[in-house]
Amino acid sequence: MRPDSLAARAGLQEGDIIIRLNDKAIHNIDNLLTGLQAVASLKVENPDLTFWRDDRKIEGHLPVQFS
Repeated sequence: MRPDSLAARAGLQEGDIIIRLNDKAIHNIDNLLTGLQAVASLKVENPDLTFWRDDRKIEGHLPVQFS
């Protein structure tokens, strides 16, 4: 993962498993892509992001801002 990527700025690391984006459960890559498209089309800034790392659930935000 590139250090300047959106994922890295969100705190994600290789091996993390994204389980939720805003209020939508993420079960597969299609769910994630649909959620990211919704964030972009609705211009949702800093959507909630939940992921698993090393058997613990971590909650944060995806650092997205629209101008």
